[in-house]
Amino acid sequence: MLNNLPALVTTIGIAHAGEPAASLVVWPVIYQLAVVFASPVADWDTVTAAALRGARAGRAVWTATGWLTVVFGGLFALVVVTGADTFYVRDFAAVPDVPATLGLTWLWLLVPVPVLWVLRASLRGAVMAAERRVGLVAASAVHLLLLASTVAALCVTTMSGVAVGALSIVAGLVGEILVLAHAARAFSAGPVGTRTPLMT
Repeated sequence: MLNNLPALVTTIGIAHAGEPAASLVVWPVIYQLAVVFASPVADWDTVTAAALRGARAGRAVWTATGWLTVVFGGLFALVVVTGADTFYVRDFAAVPDVPATLGLTWLWLLVPVPVLWVLRASLRGAVMAAERRVGLVAASAVHLLLLASTVAALCVTTMSGVAVGALSIVAGLVGEILVLAHAARAFSAGPVGTRTPLMT
C-alpha cells in the first residue's frame, strides 16, 4: 500500500490543482515517458541485495549504480533537450494542443526521476541485504508523507497540476532516498556481527 498510494495521491492532487482538466490529460503521457527511462532498473534492488549478500561487492555495486544514473538520466535529459519529447507527446501520443503545451512546459521537472529511481533501488537493495525491514517501511512512509505534504502545499497555489505532480514525486523520492541512505549506512550487509560496510 505504501508503494502504490503515492500514485493515487498524486492523481488526486493534480485534479485539485490549477488547470486540472488539461493536466489530467497529459500527465499519464509525460510521466510514462519518464518511467520508460526508470523501468529498466525496476529489479535493481534485488540485484544489489544479492550482490551485497554474496560477494560483498560494495564498490562494484556503487560503481554500477553510478553508470546507471549517468546512462538513464542522460538519455532522458537528451530526449527533453533535443525536442524528441515534443514528437512523443504531440505526434505519437496525439495529446491535444493545450494539454500538450502544458505538459511539455513542465516536463523538465521530471528529468531527475530516472536518476532518483536508480539511487532508490540501490539503497533499497543495500537495506534489504542488511535485513532492515523496518528501514524499508519507514522509507516508504516518508515518501508518502512528503509527497502528500507537497501536494497539499502546492494545491493552494495557482500552479498547474502537472507541475504539482512532478514536484511532489521528486520530493517523495528524495525523502525516501535520504531515509534509505541512513539505514544503509547504519547497518551491514553481512551476517550479524560482521559489520561489512554497505556504502564502500
